[in-house]
Amino acid sequence: MKTHAPLGILLAIVVLAQGCAWIPRSYVARADHSDKTEFDLVEGSPMYTLIPRGWIQPVNHPRFVPAADADFLVDEEPVIVLEHKGEARIYSTWFLDGHEVVNDTVAGDPVAVTWCPLVQAGVVYERTGPDGRALTLQASGRLWRDALVMYDAQTKSLWTQHDGRALVGSSHEAGHQLPALPSTRSTWAEARRRYPDALVLRKRADGLGGGRATIYDDYLARTDQLGIFGTHLSDDSLPGKTEVLAFLRPESAYAVALPELVQRRSLSMSVGGDPVFLHVLPGGRDGRVWLRVADGDLLDLALSADGRQLIEAATGAAWDAHSGEVIAGSRPALVGLPSKVVYWFAWQQNHPDSRVWGGGELHEPRTEG
Repeated sequence: MKTHAPLGILLAIVVLAQGCAWIPRSYVARADHSDKTEFDLVEGSPMYTLIPRGWIQPVNHPRFVPAADADFLVDEEPVIVLEHKGEARIYSTWFLDGHEVVNDTVAGDPVAVTWCPLVQAGVVYERTGPDGRALTLQASGRLWRDALVMYDAQTKSLWTQHDGRALVGSSHEAGHQLPALPSTRSTWAEARRRYPDALVLRKRADGLGGGRATIYDDYLARTDQLGIFGTHLSDDSLPGKTEVLAFLRPESAYAVALPELVQRRSLSMSVGGDPVFLHVLPGGRDGRVWLRVADGDLLDLALSADGRQLIEAATGAAWDAHSGEVIAGSRPALVGLPSKVVYWFAWQQNHPDSRVWGGGELHEPRTEG
């Protein structure tokens, strides 16, 4: 099934007048355009075409400054931190609101730092194609399950930011998926404290205000608007725009309400029979999930007062809360489960089987029908 209706001359005028490329506020501000917007069905879900490819320009030649010289950031500014092979880089999500993809090379490896402001998800991927070539990614102007769809110039394929899978094109036919790299969402103040020697992505002046604030403030403030199309929640265990610390296990997906975890600071639970320890990171923008077992023993972990260490009081062992590396004692490093922060309404579209924690007991999926 496909419907056709161009966004029209008015949309083009808005973009040209702004001297930039992004999804205009007038389009984001009103939910449910699904009856007017061109789409194709992909895996049973519509892939909407909002704007032409190229209207959202990626950062293809990123320039950086030392953290000590990054006076263009403010303390509370949200950032994505990538620590890869001993190199640390910091990217402002306010700036990425208008670009969504940074094609970077870190420690010799091609990476793509991706940001979807509509679902508030930041994911870093290795940007290599099925044949090992480095891909140049950009926003395609399309959305699938409310999130960013990327396009690459080399294989001309479409990729979902949800998990890095190729959805359309030769890379899809090859069954290729971009490997995700560990990254952290934080505030500039906390990132600067932890990584004083990091390189920080420079901002360039553009019609979006140079990333001095989010350009999606109206949308973020509207708790009743889930995505551009007013997505209906099949599981209303949490308000749709709750940020969740989400992760996958063989038996299920899990979603932990980040605001509740921030208040509680840490949480022990069992997932698929395995004991895990979850905690918020300093800055309150992200968290970690660790297996709570070492040397065959069940660990009794606690988060330090400053949130930067995990401590086992009985043995005196201590670990770095970000990396799980040993700081003190003879215990091995902690084993972490990959996780990410994203809006609940976006996560549950891909994982309707998610078990959810919202401050009480972990409960089973609550779906209609």
